[in-house]
Amino acid sequence: MQTDVSILLATYSGDSPELLHKSLESLEHQTLPPDEVILVESGALTQAQREVIEEKQKQLPLRRVLKEKNEGLGAALAEGLKHARCEWVARIDADDIAFTDRLERQNQHLIKNPGIDILGGGAVEIDYDGNIGKTRVMPTKHDKISKTIWACPVIHPSVTFRRRRILEVGNYNPSLPRGQDYELWFRALHNGLRFENLPDPVVYYRFSQDNIRRQPPRECFVQGQIGWRGCRMLGLPLWQHLAVWYPFARSLLPLPLAEAAYRFSQRIDPRLAR
Repeated sequence: MQTDVSILLATYSGDSPELLHKSLESLEHQTLPPDEVILVESGALTQAQREVIEEKQKQLPLRRVLKEKNEGLGAALAEGLKHARCEWVARIDADDIAFTDRLERQNQHLIKNPGIDILGGGAVEIDYDGNIGKTRVMPTKHDKISKTIWACPVIHPSVTFRRRRILEVGNYNPSLPRGQDYELWFRALHNGLRFENLPDPVVYYRFSQDNIRRQPPRECFVQGQIGWRGCRMLGLPLWQHLAVWYPFARSLLPLPLAEAAYRFSQRIDPRLAR
């Protein structure tokens, strides 16, 4: 017995064709093949990106969803989810790499635990040259995840979720330039959806010091707003309302201090290292 699963990802002209190729290739070699791969193309792509996609259409059950304009990841995922046909939807980003047995392990866990609506897992960080970094380990059980939801204890490209339930709580917010998953998890928890994370990694997650450099204060402020409103919605403690502003505060620092603050936060509390 197995669940049926759609994979959902999005790409735009700023994505690397080489990394997109590696991401799609990792889906091609799953021990449990996906029923379909929904690829949302946000705006016009480069010739190199189109060539990658056309090549992978020959190896994958790839369904292309075309958006005339790039309106951000939230809008792309919201549109793509409407096109998914399967009961379960597995997320990945266009520069991440799925472990070969990712879908199989998550499928087995979901069969054994039918009450789960959102299942994530750990992730191994890799930089843009493919060098392996640290492993991110998330809380595994719903109670722990719900208590730390302010820190987004669910790695978005590791997640497999029940399509119907995500649509019932309103889908991704298409207006958000940042934190569309963070905002969705608050709404999902508020509406009674059940979370779990596998204890072991399921994806290689692209992350480097460049991620810190690419965090403009305006976008980090939006993330803080999402966290503040989510904490209010769920009636969380005041200290959690305040802690969600840490990435914004870090974004205001000169780059060397921002990088130092990031390293310090990893040592003190990895939940702050977003």
